[in-house]
Amino acid sequence: MIYSVRDLHFQYWLDLIPVPALRGVSLDIDSGESVVLSGPSGSGKSTLLSLLGLIEGVQGGSLKFLGQEFAVLSEKKKNDIRRFQIGFIFQNFQLFPTLTAEENVEYFLIRQGVPSLERKKRVKHALEAVGLWDRRSHRPNELSGGQRQRVAIARAAAKRPKVILADEPTASLDQKTGGEILQMLDQLRGEFGTTLIIASHDPLVIERAGRVFQLMDGKEVNL
Repeated sequence: MIYSVRDLHFQYWLDLIPVPALRGVSLDIDSGESVVLSGPSGSGKSTLLSLLGLIEGVQGGSLKFLGQEFAVLSEKKKNDIRRFQIGFIFQNFQLFPTLTAEENVEYFLIRQGVPSLERKKRVKHALEAVGLWDRRSHRPNELSGGQRQRVAIARAAAKRPKVILADEPTASLDQKTGGEILQMLDQLRGEFGTTLIIASHDPLVIERAGRVFQLMDGKEVNL
């Protein structure tokens, strides 16, 4: 089991007023699963994804990654988990605008300390897998939205993480391109056994999911 979540609570503050985002969420996710966190805007799915990615801290309840309780981990250990074991794909891509596609994919491998020859091999493999090796010298502003999302997928894949967290990866794409992105994510899961967790309310994403975890007002909805 890669994630074990029990009675998870989280709230934001708006003008000194607490706003509940998660209210007692519990779920287990096995290694290699494809899970969609679904629900309307404000349901808590992006908050849950942020907690699974250690972007936000646990406020109440228990969240374990590979048996490790997040709340008691040191900041160094949390950073190591984010750096080596979790890949992120964001709705707005979050690519470095001054770097080429190749350099964007390689950037986090440098931070991981991956040796140069291995880095080059991984970058080439990842960009070829998403069909963008011929665009490796292009910067983000020279690529379409779908191509930028492919670079983001290649960047996450090159890390060889245990889990990839994707926040609305098809939201800004047309249906055809969105379907291609989902197929690439499925191939990545098949090749490396990567656990795939997507926050989305896109019917196309939900239809292809191995399992759907439905949220409403910060609580699980039984389907």
